[in-house]
Amino acid sequence: MGHQGTARLSPDGVGRALARCAKCAGLTGRRITGHSARRGLVTTGRKKGKRVEKLRRQGGWSPNSQVFREYVDEGEAFEDAATEGIGL
Repeated sequence: MGHQGTARLSPDGVGRALARCAKCAGLTGRRITGHSARRGLVTTGRKKGKRVEKLRRQGGWSPNSQVFREYVDEGEAFEDAATEGIGL
């Protein structure tokens, strides 16, 4: 623990690292996984206006990934909402 390597982390390794960080931050009672971060990359990225193709490549999804598309849709759900900017 505490050493960097030259290889990329496995999905399980990412999950373990996130779980340790969550525990240190006092986030108990929640299951934090590598999947949580990967999904958050897409949903938050779209909410912040990041390009879909850039998010797909960076997250390692295949070009036709249905799961990735669902995450994009989730991130765009309230984009250009009818009530946005009208003071309601």
